[in-house]
Amino acid sequence: MVNVLLWFMSLGICLFIICLEWVVEELLHNNEALFRLGAFTAVLGLMLLWEALNPRRTPLLGWNRRLNNLGLVGLDVILVRFLMPIATVLAIVCTVLIPHGSGDLCPACHHA
Repeated sequence: MVNVLLWFMSLGICLFIICLEWVVEELLHNNEALFRLGAFTAVLGLMLLWEALNPRRTPLLGWNRRLNNLGLVGLDVILVRFLMPIATVLAIVCTVLIPHGSGDLCPACHHA
């Protein structure tokens, strides 16, 4: 009787783990950017709190420097998100059009 009960408990635990894995995979797959932003914000918040509570040295420039650095990170993310797909498409178009003799359609691909 105990073996049957343990078997059903282990089966239930396995099914629970499989269902939990599926739910987590679906959540991560559908909301990856949100999870990345949340992880970045959480780590940044913990680091800022840690530095505010236990500074190694007295900050000379205050929070101004930190805001400038955070602005640079934001600008970098925006530029990479928008410029990399454009550059990829342009590289593919140039690679496909130049061997076929229609490189005139790609202004960035003119070679001397």
